[in-house]
Amino acid sequence: SQFDRLAALQPYGVNLNRTDEKAIVHLTAGFAPQLRHAMALAAIATPRFAGLPETSFGPAPPLALQRAAAFTTLSQLPHAGRSTQEFIDRMVATLPGFELRLGTDLDRIPVAIRELLRQGPDTLRALAARESPMAAGGPRPLVSVIIPVHNGNTFLADAIRSVLAQEYPSLEIIVVDDGSSEDVETALRETGADVRLLRQENAGAAAARNRGIRDASGDVIAFLDVDDLWPAGALASLVDALAGHPDADVVRGRAQVTRFAGPGVPGEYLGSPAEAFPYYIGAGVYRRRAFETIGLFDPRLRFGEDTDWYTRAREGGLRIEQVDEVTLFVRRHEGNMTRGKSLAELNPLRLFKNVLDRRRAGGP
Repeated sequence: SQFDRLAALQPYGVNLNRTDEKAIVHLTAGFAPQLRHAMALAAIATPRFAGLPETSFGPAPPLALQRAAAFTTLSQLPHAGRSTQEFIDRMVATLPGFELRLGTDLDRIPVAIRELLRQGPDTLRALAARESPMAAGGPRPLVSVIIPVHNGNTFLADAIRSVLAQEYPSLEIIVVDDGSSEDVETALRETGADVRLLRQENAGAAAARNRGIRDASGDVIAFLDVDDLWPAGALASLVDALAGHPDADVVRGRAQVTRFAGPGVPGEYLGSPAEAFPYYIGAGVYRRRAFETIGLFDPRLRFGEDTDWYTRAREGGLRIEQVDEVTLFVRRHEGNMTRGKSLAELNPLRLFKNVLDRRRAGGP
């Protein structure tokens, strides 16, 4: 292991012989005089394996740094929440940001870091300000964003603004009115956004998403529930990950559950994104071929259609890539569809029956 290279630290380590746990080093036992309680930050960097001998630094866009810092921190740091995210945002906005391209010559990694830190603040900012290859992409695929709504005008403008705030260059927004008694058309007109409005009799979110998929123009499809939000840059990040995995049918991130605190804001964070429900539909992007292969959402299911679809996708051998980034804010409020529902209403028996029926039929 890499810890074998650190002979001076081994007397202070625990878990050294376990393969299921990381080694832990109690530094205060032998190095207390060398430990600092605080240090000034010169720069921030996110690592990437470069596959070359030498270690180097290149510019990194702020959104890439925010996403790299936020997920690990929010999922592992006790008592992390919205204030933690705001601190990360301030840190990224204040410091020069880099991509640390780790080389295979391990002895040269600390040398490269020391050489960077020898630069003065003005030089660091100049180096970080160079155009980043990560920021300069080619043409982006058309993404069709499908937003089902049933009497959700209170949240509709928020959802539309969340999509537009992605500043994604090739976008189609489809709102499917699932038999609302509210005037969805007027609410959309007031947003001033270019939106396609489809209507159907009330049949549930699964049927509304299916209607949107059938009418979508894009080869990449995304979903956003009307009361949820996307973090800034989430859509571009997911589409880039999909482009980086040509064989992938789905790329999904993580969801951060929040307590609704009013229009336009995620609200107080609840729990860890690493432990949230894994099948939030709005946390991912989907190639159209995924639905052509597996089928659409089961319209018989008013709840649990997400679990059912991902179960069928797994059974059918779809390739699903997971990225450890928060790509969806799920806002909890009094009007959530699942709030107050009984176990019977949430369809677990129908989900199990669907699995059994597919197995008996010998297919996914």
